[in-house]
Amino acid sequence: MLKDKESHKIQQGHRIHSLRWQLAVRFALATIAVMFVILTGLSVFIFSKILIANWQISPENWIAVAERTALPADGDQGRRTDNRMI
Repeated sequence: MLKDKESHKIQQGHRIHSLRWQLAVRFALATIAVMFVILTGLSVFIFSKILIANWQISPENWIAVAERTALPADGDQGRRTDNRMI
């Protein structure tokens, strides 16, 4: 009978230790997951702000950007028909 009680105490101690280990691992994984979500959201926010800042141009500038990036038409040889500053 004594052997059974000692055995039971050892098993309970092992269960507590195992439960502590499981809780520690779960807490660590949850912390990593939360940090990943926060960092992903922050990265997307910063990236979108950079893109918006870079591409936030007025409609007047859209024409200039289109003229700078357009391929010359046949027979145009890259000449401009107006002398506006871009």
